[in-house]
Amino acid sequence: MFRPASILLSIIATTCAGNAIIASLTMGHDTLQPILIAAAIGGVVAIPITWIVATRYLRHSSFGSLCAIEWGNPFAATQGKL
Repeated sequence: MFRPASILLSIIATTCAGNAIIASLTMGHDTLQPILIAAAIGGVVAIPITWIVATRYLRHSSFGSLCAIEWGNPFAATQGKL
């Protein structure tokens, strides 16, 4: 799960940080410190979002099933999709 999550994190983190920076600039905070704080908050918010997206992606894709079978998960064949 590390490889898809790291790819997704690079996309989701830049999106969240960019949105936070735009929100900060819209509110009139146009100095360096508020912009850096907004970018950091966006990056931190992206971590749980990435985890949720990666787990759902792997749960609903054939790649996730193959990984579970390959890594020896005995319940891989009985796991139902949500």
